[in-house]
Amino acid sequence: MQSFSILTSYGKTVLSSLYNCEFLVKNREDLMNHSLDIPEKFLERIAELRNFEKTRGTMANPRECMLLFTDVEKYIWVISPEILMDAVPIIIKKQEEGLDFRVILPKSVK
Repeated sequence: MQSFSILTSYGKTVLSSLYNCEFLVKNREDLMNHSLDIPEKFLERIAELRNFEKTRGTMANPRECMLLFTDVEKYIWVISPEILMDAVPIIIKKQEEGLDFRVILPKSVK
């Protein structure tokens, strides 16, 4: 006898929430220092960042950061302790070429 199970919409919602919780718990220390006052539609999708590449000391290694901004083509989402001012002209140029750039900064950065 074969039986089939179907995931309800409630079950799908719970599973999608688990992905968000996993990301938030795993990156709690970093996220505690940043404002997550971003639109809810992005918070609902925060788990999509789970395959991100974490770079320690981004501001301590501006050359690596500049190369990253120069080489990126489609999108770059950054969580950073500060703004790398040298990268601003590159980011503006890349945005004019269609780059999707998003940044989350600490609450103390205005």
